[in-house]
Amino acid sequence: MKIFKKLLLVLVVIVMIPQITTASEIDKIDNIINPNREQNDSISKKIMQNFKSNLSFAVKQAMDEDNAILKVNVLDKKSKPIPKVEIIVTDLKTGKSRENQTDEKGEAQFYKLAPSEHSVKVVSAPSGYFFDEQKVLLENNTDNSKTLIAKTREDKDKKYKITYRITDKYGVALKEIDVKLKSNSKEYLSKTDMFGYAYFEVEDIGKYEVYVEKMSEYFEKHDNFKINDIEISPNSEESIYSSQIDEQIKKEFESALIINVKKADKPQEKVLVSLKDIRTGLYAFQYTNKEGKAVFDNLFPGNYFVTVNNEDRLTENGVGGVILKEGQVREFDVVLSQSDLSKKSLVVEKKEHVDEKLPESGNKDERMMVLFSVGIIVLAYLYLNKQKRENNN
Repeated sequence: MKIFKKLLLVLVVIVMIPQITTASEIDKIDNIINPNREQNDSISKKIMQNFKSNLSFAVKQAMDEDNAILKVNVLDKKSKPIPKVEIIVTDLKTGKSRENQTDEKGEAQFYKLAPSEHSVKVVSAPSGYFFDEQKVLLENNTDNSKTLIAKTREDKDKKYKITYRITDKYGVALKEIDVKLKSNSKEYLSKTDMFGYAYFEVEDIGKYEVYVEKMSEYFEKHDNFKINDIEISPNSEESIYSSQIDEQIKKEFESALIINVKKADKPQEKVLVSLKDIRTGLYAFQYTNKEGKAVFDNLFPGNYFVTVNNEDRLTENGVGGVILKEGQVREFDVVLSQSDLSKKSLVVEKKEHVDEKLPESGNKDERMMVLFSVGIIVLAYLYLNKQKRENNN
């Protein structure tokens, strides 16, 4: 009320000033009293300066008053109000507390609170209901609200499962990312696995903020940033969420692949080399230069599939799978077949590497023969077992 009285007084002054006299009349009187008014500020100007100063002071004083209002709603998990719940609201900065009880609508209101962070705690409730302490940041000159959802004894011991998946902008899983769930009162941490999943078990329903607490060592540092807001309802035993983040790999972890294309020991220019990123499903294409080289750099560590020669020979004449580790450069010589292009080209890695070798597989006819032979062996084994059982009987 004090604030409104002060503001009302200011408004009355504003309205009354024109009724008393005008600025020109004040200046006429000022000319008689103060003949050197050109060298000094006029009385009307001084009055307005004083008025503005008083108005600014009154507004500032009104804004600095503790006049935040908090309305607390107490509901059961079916959203029905719970009356006669004793609540204490405590200013976390000063330690001052206020106490009130919910009415038949399940509401309790607190007035003239400081614009700061407060805790909301239930100290007494009807039998069978349990509540977690909550926090709320209050603002002046506005109605702040907080809803408390009651737990039953069964809910008190209940855990809610949350699965959170982190992927890059292409939807590819990101591993070894520290993920944090944060509510008003608790925090939970988990790390993504090789499929990008982080698993949580939380005790409370309600709203959570999701943060990337720490990126893996492969990425540029931009830790502790918010990626989502989620809400756990009382009826959801398990929830699944996901977020995409735009990662930037560190330069020292970037990989590269060099393909040298030859035919009869001569470098082959303008031969199409394609590179498929298994993570993203995206392709990169290059033609070999005069030295027969196609260079793919700034690559993310992972699995790639390389093909050489024109599009009609991508599978028949392909190099195959290549695994690139962080910071690794691999170089291969691809010697094209001189006569029968349906056969695989000879692929040789130029440098000795301790990592995985390129896969070697026969042609389609050889694979079919192997499968046919295995089938004959299995059938023979089953037939002999059947004969043995019949003889025993």
